[in-house]
Amino acid sequence: MARLKTILRKAQAGPWFRPWPNTDTLDERLTARWQEFQAARQHTIPQLLTRLAAQPLSQPLWVEGQTLFRFAHPLDPPAVWQEQRAVAAQARQRLTAGEAFATVAAEMSQGGTRALGGTLGHRLLDPAEAEDRLLAGLPVGAVSPVSRAADGFRLYRLATRGGGEEKAWHATPWPARRILFRRELARALNGGGQ
Repeated sequence: MARLKTILRKAQAGPWFRPWPNTDTLDERLTARWQEFQAARQHTIPQLLTRLAAQPLSQPLWVEGQTLFRFAHPLDPPAVWQEQRAVAAQARQRLTAGEAFATVAAEMSQGGTRALGGTLGHRLLDPAEAEDRLLAGLPVGAVSPVSRAADGFRLYRLATRGGGEEKAWHATPWPARRILFRRELARALNGGGQ
């Protein structure tokens, strides 16, 4: 805990960081958060893992399809963001007019899947992620609206979706376990799962 306080105090001394208004408040807040962490580590998390292992779990939803990406750096000026959004909107217009996704992705995507026709692959949906919530509500075959992310803009078209089947914790693949654990831990920490 002392190391964490030292790190935060050093960070506060930098020109880019506003100083904490009151050191006592910082100490109190850090102490409270540290106690919450310790309680979760010693009690909440072990109890949660025991509960997860004892019951069948509804698996996360998943989708497969295609994606198109236009890059904009967070520090780029607004004009760059507007230009990239406009290119993504043009791509969406071509897709909704019936043009093949692979053709449009090859010409307009800046993503790593460009050479693969924009193939998204098998993606588990995490309800904690805004993009995944968008995909959960997108009908199969539909082209998504242009969605803004921290690093640019994306479009999606889903080919298939699935998930929701019941499996034991030990039979759940690790990526799905991570999503289920985060969901259940949030419930437990917010008073809904003890």
